[in-house]
Amino acid sequence: MRGPFFLIFAILITACAAPTSVPPTATLTPMTPIATLEPSPTATPPAPTEWAVVPTATPESLPADVLAVLKDQKYTMADTNGDGYEDIVAESGETLFRYVLEADRVNPENEWQRMITFTLEGGDKMEMARFDTPEEAYDYMVKVGILWKETWGTRDLSNTPEKIDFYGERLFKIPEIDRKIMEGVFPNNKDNSSRTHIMVYSAGDGTVVVFLTDEDNLQAIYVDESALTVIAGMHL
Repeated sequence: MRGPFFLIFAILITACAAPTSVPPTATLTPMTPIATLEPSPTATPPAPTEWAVVPTATPESLPADVLAVLKDQKYTMADTNGDGYEDIVAESGETLFRYVLEADRVNPENEWQRMITFTLEGGDKMEMARFDTPEEAYDYMVKVGILWKETWGTRDLSNTPEKIDFYGERLFKIPEIDRKIMEGVFPNNKDNSSRTHIMVYSAGDGTVVVFLTDEDNLQAIYVDESALTVIAGMHL
């Protein structure tokens, strides 16, 4: 009986001594935290462009001298050049007055610059500022920025293709221009010894004055006086 009993006892001892198979504990890998989404800063809108506000004129708001010119005329208010400046336009399409911003006025109290419109050969239009006297025309040229020089030859008004084009394609196509009655004039600057060079042309009952700005551009203006009166008045 010792043999079988011993065998059974050995089997039981072996079974108890065998390690119990335990599945390994799973290792948890920490998750990467989700990035916090910060709200995008609100974009600052660009500052609005500041446009010059030109008031809409009414007959009641126009000065007496403007109304005197407009008397018995049919006219409308329009921005004919698309430059933000309001114009008083006659029924014929001629620009009679242009609103002038304060910084550009020759006379700070004069809001409206009188204009004249010429119909050129071929049908194009040419507008000019219009003045009653040579003195007013001179003050305007100084305000615009006429070019002064210590010495000045006679070719400065027509020495570039742009200036030649100004004469050939614009000024000399004004039917009223009388090229037989014209003269170069050299007015002196009131403040120093510099001079400027202008050309004076007879144009019907008035006069067209051409001058060179300090930006080297030609500009023409009209004076309601004869060429001889303008020439004399420009010798200041």
